[in-house]
Amino acid sequence: MPKEKTVAAKPLRRKKGDKRRATQNRIMDAFERVLVRDGVDGLGINAIVSEAEVGKGLIYHYFGGLDGLASQWMKRAELAPSEEEIAGMDLEEFRQLPARERLAKIHSNYATMLRNRPAACEILAQDLKTGASLPALLEDVRMQIGRSHEALVTSDPAFASKENVALIFVLQAAANYLALRAHASPNYNGVALDTEEGWQTVMSMVESVAGGDKSDA
Repeated sequence: MPKEKTVAAKPLRRKKGDKRRATQNRIMDAFERVLVRDGVDGLGINAIVSEAEVGKGLIYHYFGGLDGLASQWMKRAELAPSEEEIAGMDLEEFRQLPARERLAKIHSNYATMLRNRPAACEILAQDLKTGASLPALLEDVRMQIGRSHEALVTSDPAFASKENVALIFVLQAAANYLALRAHASPNYNGVALDTEEGWQTVMSMVESVAGGDKSDA
């Protein structure tokens, strides 16, 4: 009985569109790595193509240049958290909590959100450099980072008292500082902010200060 011929399976061809998307993502990944490692001042075409190991022409071909690359990266990166992420729960359930407990959750979750987004920290850190300014596209990102936090705070009439406004001002400053410190210099007063144990210790302190007696007063 004659043996059946076996037909070798043809290797699957990668679609042209898939290859394009893979290269674009590779370049955007390189953009983010350079931003996190070298800061905003380190962003440049040469640094990105070196990191991505691609030709410089591909950045212009796919993105039209550095601004276009930054714009596409910004859409992909999702650096702006939702209000639910800042609240840490369903918004309807969140609004039933006492006002001070809401403040505690907003600021501990906001600080944690920043800590978990190194690129967002690098963008915010640019504000601390003398004479530094953000490119227009990254300025848009900076504004978006705090938008949900601001919306939760400003839309809540319980936070309108003079005392709560002062508390919010200090808590937001603390949240920003602690998140940036976790990346730049994580040992803070003997607490390692780059470890989960250390971070949770400090967040418990933030919640304690924010929560007060957890009354609506």
